Amino acid sequence: MISHTRLLEILDYDPKTGIFRWKISAGRAKAGSVAGTRLANGYWHVMIDYKYHSSHRLAWFYVTRAWPKDAIDHKNGNQGDNSFENLREATRAQNRWNTAGKAGHSKWKGVTYDAGRKKCWKMAFVIPNGVRIQKRFENEREAAEEWMFLALEHHGEFARG
Repeated sequence: MISHTRLLEILDYDPKTGIFRWKISAGRAKAGSVAGTRLANGYWHVMIDYKYHSSHRLAWFYVTRAWPKDAIDHKNGNQGDNSFENLREATRAQNRWNTAGKAGHSKWKGVTYDAGRKKCWKMAFVIPNGVRIQKRFENEREAAEEWMFLALEHHGEFARG
């Protein structure tokens, strides 16, 4: 694992933009150029001393001087936005709560169309103790509002509809 001293020797980090820049030239990397590569999944990573590091974890370490205990969550859901105000420590579960819904069923997370029932919009939510709550609604928006109510109640600031 890279030390904080080594990180400060080779990289500059702008907490407002979330961008890392090389302080030194080495190989193809030139001093002042943006450090890292954006992956297909939207995350940035940087190779330092022949080891890849996730940029959001490096940003946390750069500012706080401590490696995150678990996950780092992007508050706005944009994995490419590594501005420090967009990052927060989270458990893996909290990080999953702050994800977008699945495409194809509804424009809202936790809601699906159930054509086989009288009430056709189904809301499904799993509370942290593992109990699954399902309710059906005639209106898609009502189902979404119920899901968001439960999400805010159980997940607080990590809830994302």
